[in-house]
Amino acid sequence: MAMIKCSECGRDISDKAAACPHCGAPVIVAVAAPPPTVLLPCSECGAGIPDKAACCPNCGAPVTVIAAPPSASPDQGPLPTRPRRWRRAAWILGAVVLLVVGGVLISAALGKKGGSRGGQFALPGGNQLSWVERAQGALQNLLSHEQLSRKGWAQSIGHTVIMCLHPSGTNPKIIEWKVSSQGQTLIATFLVEWNGGILGTPYRTDVIWKCTEMQCLGVTLKFDNGPGGVSHSDMSSLAAWLQNNLYPALLAVAPR
Repeated sequence: MAMIKCSECGRDISDKAAACPHCGAPVIVAVAAPPPTVLLPCSECGAGIPDKAACCPNCGAPVTVIAAPPSASPDQGPLPTRPRRWRRAAWILGAVVLLVVGGVLISAALGKKGGSRGGQFALPGGNQLSWVERAQGALQNLLSHEQLSRKGWAQSIGHTVIMCLHPSGTNPKIIEWKVSSQGQTLIATFLVEWNGGILGTPYRTDVIWKCTEMQCLGVTLKFDNGPGGVSHSDMSSLAAWLQNNLYPALLAVAPR
């Protein structure tokens, strides 16, 4: 029950009273208007159909209700979506790039490893060095470093030349050497200065050593002013020492 104002005297009265107890005026209670009826067009005849009707009152056709598409609720989260195709394409492209780069790096490593063996050495740009070219540079480096230190190969070669060709000689030392090539043959010339005789007279002996990638070709005498001359057996002894000592050391730094 609620209190309302009388429309005549303005005093408070009950909304259930039929008339005002003060002035006798009838009580008029406002009634809310019913909600408007929603009419939907019939799919058959086009007449208006109330939204609650099961069939058309004009032609009797049943009312077809079209369900609304489902929407995501806060509890269920967003509706699942299809993955984007560009992401899959990006993954595939990245995998292809990694495979290509890996293959290039592996090929380069194998090529570098294999290039240091055999008769040729690969250089940037596709150029190649033959064995005799590599051996020429390697022997020059050996003699240069060893000669600067006054021991090693430079001293050993000079000492061996005189011990084989002039055993009585003293103070041998290489004063000049030269490394060159002719075709596939490596040519090394050693000029040795030494002292001989009672007075220690200075003499010089110049020998030429030749070899290829597969074998030593021997030693020849280019110049010698020492007393007594040089025999064939002396030259054979020098050639054997170079073949058994200098040639293996050369192959170690310039492999076939």
